[in-house]
Amino acid sequence: MLDLVLSNNSQRFLNKCPSPLYEIITKVLEELRADPKSSGTLKGNSLLHKKRIGKYRIIYRFDTTSLVIVRIGHRKNVYNRL
Repeated sequence: MLDLVLSNNSQRFLNKCPSPLYEIITKVLEELRADPKSSGTLKGNSLLHKKRIGKYRIIYRFDTTSLVIVRIGHRKNVYNRL
């Protein structure tokens, strides 16, 4: 399993999100730690990947030792300023 690293933006989102959404996101993060290649890459940036969770997205990158969560947010805003 990969080490999980959260950006400041991702940590802030998790601190503010409602409890049911928090539980779903943490479950998905554990799944990503086990298999980070399960989702598609972002168009125009082959290093970043995205995972869909209803109306929310997790933007992340990974290497051989760590899974870095770049951003978590609503699909309307998550892609801004990447």
